[in-house]
Amino acid sequence: MNKRKMNTGLAILVITIVLISAIAAIASASNWPQFQYDVANTGNYPANAPDTKHIKWITEDIGAVKGSQAMIIDDRVFVYANTKVYALNKTTGTTIWNRSIPGDTQSYGSWASPAYNNSMLFVSGGYNLTKINATTGAMIQEIAFPDGNIYSCNGGPTVVDGVVFVGSGLPPYEDTVNRSHYYAFNESDLTDEKWNITNGASESATSTPAVAANRVVFGNGSSLTCADKTSGNIIWSTPLAIGSVGGSAAIDVTHDRIYVTTYVWGGQSTLYALNFTNGVEDWNATINYTSSTPAISGEYIYVSGDDNAPGVTYCFNQTGVQQWTVPHGSGTVSPTIADGMLFTGDVTWSSGDGIYVYNATTGTSVWSYPHGGSSPSIAEEDNGDGMVVSIGNDGRVYAFSDRIITGDANRNGEVTAEDASTVLQMAVGSIPPNDEADMNCDGRVTSLDALLILQTTT
Repeated sequence: MNKRKMNTGLAILVITIVLISAIAAIASASNWPQFQYDVANTGNYPANAPDTKHIKWITEDIGAVKGSQAMIIDDRVFVYANTKVYALNKTTGTTIWNRSIPGDTQSYGSWASPAYNNSMLFVSGGYNLTKINATTGAMIQEIAFPDGNIYSCNGGPTVVDGVVFVGSGLPPYEDTVNRSHYYAFNESDLTDEKWNITNGASESATSTPAVAANRVVFGNGSSLTCADKTSGNIIWSTPLAIGSVGGSAAIDVTHDRIYVTTYVWGGQSTLYALNFTNGVEDWNATINYTSSTPAISGEYIYVSGDDNAPGVTYCFNQTGVQQWTVPHGSGTVSPTIADGMLFTGDVTWSSGDGIYVYNATTGTSVWSYPHGGSSPSIAEEDNGDGMVVSIGNDGRVYAFSDRIITGDANRNGEVTAEDASTVLQMAVGSIPPNDEADMNCDGRVTSLDALLILQTTT
């Protein structure tokens, strides 16, 4: 056999495999399937994000829960709305379906996020874990957590390698008998429990589990615990000196690190950096009160804090030195990083919200909008533009995009005669105007804009 031909063929095969892998990676980046993007909870999205604040759409008040994070999959956006889950059209924001779930019927204020995998949505709420067909909205399966009298709160499921990892939530107040658990369930059959880990008396299971390197990490009370993903055997459990874990951990495999925050009621919080291999603390830093999950990007860690708007978002380097802060953030907001930008926001239990975007290296402002603000989720659209989705204090879902289609007044992705009718309604004040309707770019929406639309569509 000709060695040159064989080597050339091998090289072509290798290049082809690399290209296919790269294309697959790019394709997967168009979705935001789980809390903080990936199963390690890094909050780091590896594709384009909007660097302008063009409003793509805003829903009506659907009861979307502030603090929760929307999932973006293909042509849909999935939103947790307490006792319902909504599937929204990614282009227009209109409702495709909604499904009733047990939800937070006791008004604990849970800001749990759903998780998507293999065409299914998984949602934890109340005493239950629910599996929903993401295409049709049909409920496929619903189970009560085996530990019974424990109430799901804040932490959502993580789904990977055919397994759903989830915490059962909070024990009743001052109940030292009933114990919360972290569970591993078969993704195909939620009644098939792979393993569980029992927490100590009064310890909560409110983290969204973080998964990497065949390990799963979660907070339980004032400790952070790492277990074998397959067997559930505990590898290490590290007591954290100050406060309790209220949010979720983020795993930085590259630097062999885990980041997590703790809180003290009525006091401040602490950001901890632990060694991923052995759980030994590397450093900690005092920050404002928070249950935020840190985001990781290269050499930097970002975390938000404060119960009252405006809050603060911090940037630390790998050694724990604070680099800078920006004057917006919230204790229930987990910041995200994409396209060299930091996305954070204000959402509070009283008043004040808004989404804020900064240069992730310098902290300089890029854009902002006075509504939305819940942990942002990001996706790249088919045309390569970035899109960000965030929930506001008002129960509405806000979507922003890089590019507007001039003339697309009803924001359905195309310019038709229907848009001219919409513009006329805007011109007489029946509905609010938008940038898309201003065909002649004179800063106003008038009947002339409607005429220009009709001329382009006939």
